[in-house]
Amino acid sequence: MAFDFKKAARKTLVASVVAGAVLVAVPAVGASTASANEVGNCFDKNYVHLYWHSDFNVYGESCYANRGNNDINAVWADRITTGNNNIQYRDFNGSYVDIDAYHDVSWADGHEPHLLGLAIK
Repeated sequence: MAFDFKKAARKTLVASVVAGAVLVAVPAVGASTASANEVGNCFDKNYVHLYWHSDFNVYGESCYANRGNNDINAVWADRITTGNNNIQYRDFNGSYVDIDAYHDVSWADGHEPHLLGLAIK
């Protein structure tokens, strides 16, 4: 059985392309930002506490701990308490708003921000 240089070259080329794709993908995965953890209960006053409602008049509460970013499914913020966290929220209109730790912010009906994201700094 003779050695086939063309077949070996083809296998080497395929292996190189696959290895290159893996090398390109690894930094992209490693560069992702951490997300703030949504916690199951809101009993700790140090958590970020978001009181919200949806376009369909569903009301709820969500709490977050630890540094990082969270995408939020376009809810209206009725009130945010920051706990011991400095936060930044991203509004549907594209603005970014910072709120310092130990603040309790609420909005009048019709003036609530429409949230897309929340970051604990």
